[in-house]
Amino acid sequence: MSIHNHVWGVSLAADRVWSQVSGVRPSLAGRRLIMVMQAFIDESFDDDWFVLGGFVSTAERWAEFAKEWEQLLPRFGTLGPNGYHFKMAEMASIKERRERIPAFLRLIEKHTIAGLTCSLRLSDMEKAKARLHPVYKDVALPKYFQPFTLSLYGLLGTLAGNAEMLNGLLELPIDFYFDENSEKTQIISAWGKYLGAEDSSVRLLTHNTPKFEHDHVFLPLQAADALAWMARKRLADGSWVKMHPQNSDDPQIIKSVDVELTEDNLFQYLMQGMPQVTAVPVGVISWQKKGE
Repeated sequence: MSIHNHVWGVSLAADRVWSQVSGVRPSLAGRRLIMVMQAFIDESFDDDWFVLGGFVSTAERWAEFAKEWEQLLPRFGTLGPNGYHFKMAEMASIKERRERIPAFLRLIEKHTIAGLTCSLRLSDMEKAKARLHPVYKDVALPKYFQPFTLSLYGLLGTLAGNAEMLNGLLELPIDFYFDENSEKTQIISAWGKYLGAEDSSVRLLTHNTPKFEHDHVFLPLQAADALAWMARKRLADGSWVKMHPQNSDDPQIIKSVDVELTEDNLFQYLMQGMPQVTAVPVGVISWQKKGE
């Protein structure tokens, strides 16, 4: 399905994806053909780990995803103040709900092109600060030395620095969407700083300021929540099988770029102003929970 033959009014979730592509209200969006790639990103954190993650796909695939996800929610989701929804923490908390998760993951496998995650440990941030020379101890830390901003830099840096490796998997530019509950002020401020860098590969990532939407309205954000949560749980206690680099022709396997910012990355940021990320292989995601 393309924007030209999309039937408006059948699925509100799909309509919202297409209207964002054209940047106009749904009644006019069907008159234009602008195919872009969209990344929907969310965060997950606990007392030590912070993960920023989500999925990239074409608007065409996201529209189909949103329609099918919308149909699945009343059967397998949970009921909240904004209607039926999918929140990974809620789904994983009860065995009966965990049994419904694979139905949602199959839709993610079907419609997304790649997963993206960037993670860091809050304890590594403290260790990086402790390594500062005494002469710098009383100097104010950069305002961007925050988990969300650092993870965002790591995510964008990985995409920009591995464009050759990702060729054929992703195409630029990519429009980025974050959950409305995310650190909007931090993101917008950091976005301008990062994309203003001299490196042209960074500027090619996107032409637009990121957008902020509610996850009960833009359903691809619920898929981002699932990935960020699973990546964090894998790091925190190993309860979800680790993403592992390997070659696979299985169309049901999601290719993923997964990067972790280390203490050294974070210390380098404090000294020079931008975390350096080493090349990260394209891998695959193993969805299953250990022992199930």
